[in-house]
Amino acid sequence: MAFVVALVAMTMPTDLQAQAAPALVSVTPADGAMFVSVTNKVVFVFDQPMKQDPNIATGPPATPASVRWFANGVLNPAAFTYSWNIAGTELTCTYTGPFATGTQINWVLNPNSTLVKLESAAGVLLPTGLHRGQFTTAGAGPSCDPDGVPDSWGNYAVYKVEIFTQTSANDPVPATAENPYTFSAYVYGLAGLTEASLVRAGGVSNSLPVAGIAQIYEFHPTETALNTAVPAGDYVLRFTQSGQPEYVIPMLLPAEFPPMPKILNFPATQDIDPGLDFTLQWNGIPNAGTNDHISMFIGDGKGAVLYYAPDACIPRPLPASATSMVIPAGTLKTNGTYNVELLFGRLFYHSTNAVPLMAGFGDLNRRIHLTIKTGARGTVPPMAPTLSDAKILPNGHSQFTVSGTAGATYGIERASQPLPPNWSEISTVTLSPGGSAVFEDMESSLVFPLYYQAVAK
Repeated sequence: MAFVVALVAMTMPTDLQAQAAPALVSVTPADGAMFVSVTNKVVFVFDQPMKQDPNIATGPPATPASVRWFANGVLNPAAFTYSWNIAGTELTCTYTGPFATGTQINWVLNPNSTLVKLESAAGVLLPTGLHRGQFTTAGAGPSCDPDGVPDSWGNYAVYKVEIFTQTSANDPVPATAENPYTFSAYVYGLAGLTEASLVRAGGVSNSLPVAGIAQIYEFHPTETALNTAVPAGDYVLRFTQSGQPEYVIPMLLPAEFPPMPKILNFPATQDIDPGLDFTLQWNGIPNAGTNDHISMFIGDGKGAVLYYAPDACIPRPLPASATSMVIPAGTLKTNGTYNVELLFGRLFYHSTNAVPLMAGFGDLNRRIHLTIKTGARGTVPPMAPTLSDAKILPNGHSQFTVSGTAGATYGIERASQPLPPNWSEISTVTLSPGGSAVFEDMESSLVFPLYYQAVAK
């Protein structure tokens, strides 16, 4: 009878009910942060004191670290050093030397590969692979201009554009929610513009209204209407800035657009595992020439650009001959929806010396817009289990109910003292569709008091 009293006297939170798993409550820089300082530290804050295991600093190729780092640029995971605050709730990760500029840095806590995992001071593991995120460092600044044109310069351009939408594995269709067939010409100068005009092939002349920027912007209902209003041939852009002579810019607009982009693995884009690299595949530009170009960007729908290519500053090339692009693991978040634009362009004019301190462009481009979606990051870790309804059966065996994620498997650990070195796994249980299972410790001659905990497998 004495052992029954001893078991019942044990308080449930420390003896039979599993300790709550630790959780990450914040990280600095925040997940998704842009333009992060290259000298910034990364600080993880947890909801309870953590075990300050020095092995967290061990990195490849020895023991994989408890924090996994990877990037789309230069990054050495072994260059991190780690320190805890006195309370054990904050982990500061300091990188030796600055981060590379313009680089997306990804992190994962307790990756599957590590042998020494982050755990609470009470010995409960932080869920494997659940907490992860990314941030992007600031660019290289004035020393790096992706297009080779200083931001302080003015510019002038002529664009003929077709915009389509892809919503399935079928061919893209005109983007009726937008203006699918457009033509524009503009001049933005450093000195005050006084007048500007455009003469199209066939002799049609347009004055570009001047209001800081001289520009015209046209929308056409069909491709035929666009080609009728903007035919192939010779175009002449003229403009005058205050105190300067008139500049006359001839351009030859070609007849052929590049092909319409099309995503070839569209079904796969609707359920991307954001924890893995994903390859976006498209049809490509046949026999791409020196004037052809491709660009691709991914946005979150709220104005933030999460990924774009090409970018010479990272560097992240995207040649005109490319037919795919890898979206690195960690770029996208779990269960998210993102906007993608893929553009095929044909440059028919480019100059950085025809007008002082101005760059000029002429481009035919076709672009498609699509929505991609992510699911869970691989297998979602089971929820933290709870133990209840503890009792000693007439045969002297301990029995209790384990509750958690339906169908999940949990390890049952036992100890004579509730300290991390003493726990040993004695069995496993797989929970029913209702999310529970009754466990009975079948060992004979148990000596009480005993302590039990369940750990997600």
